[in-house]
Amino acid sequence: MSTQAMILMIFLFLLITVCVVFTIRKLLSGKEAQRKEYHNQRKNILVQNGIDVKKQMLGSGKGEYFSGNLREYDTNYVNGPIYSTWKISFQNLATGRIYQYRFRKQLQIGRVPVQNSDACLVLDGDSKVSKRHCIVYEGEGRLCLADQNSSNHTYVNGTRVKAPVFLNTGDVIKVGDTKLRAEFGK
Repeated sequence: MSTQAMILMIFLFLLITVCVVFTIRKLLSGKEAQRKEYHNQRKNILVQNGIDVKKQMLGSGKGEYFSGNLREYDTNYVNGPIYSTWKISFQNLATGRIYQYRFRKQLQIGRVPVQNSDACLVLDGDSKVSKRHCIVYEGEGRLCLADQNSSNHTYVNGTRVKAPVFLNTGDVIKVGDTKLRAEFGK
C-alpha cells in the first residue's frame, strides 16, 4: 500500500470517528435537555399572560423581554402552590345584609355576574358600581383587593385603592355608594 493511500485511510477513519462522536454527543445533549425540562416542571414557575415572569422573556427563541407590571392577581403559578380556600363575609353597613362566600383564587365584586370567576358578589342595586368593579384575591398568603379601573373607584377604610392592597378583617370597603365590612378567614 502506498503512503498516499495510507494517509487517505487515516484521514477517512478520523473523519468518520469525529462524525460518530458528534452524533452521539448530539443525541446525549437532547436527552439532557429533556431531563432539565422535566426537572423545571417541578419548580414554581410564574406565568403572566403567557410570559415566564422569573426569566422575563416571551419565549426561548424570541428574545423579547417582559415589560408589564407584575400584579399578583393576574399572575398564574404553573406547577406552583395550591391556593387556600377562603371564607369571606361582607356586611352591607346601610342595610345590614350579609353576603357569604367561599373561594380559592379570586372573588369579583361588581354590578353583573362574571362567569369565569370562583365567586362573584353582585351589587346590582347600586348604579355607581361598575360591571367589574374590583376583585379580592390571595397574594402572599393574605387577601388582597384591587380596583378594576372602575369609574367611581374603590376605597378601603376611606382611602382610595390605586394599587392592590392587603385586606384586614374588619376593613370597610366602599364600592360605588355601598359600604361593606369584610370578615374573613381560611
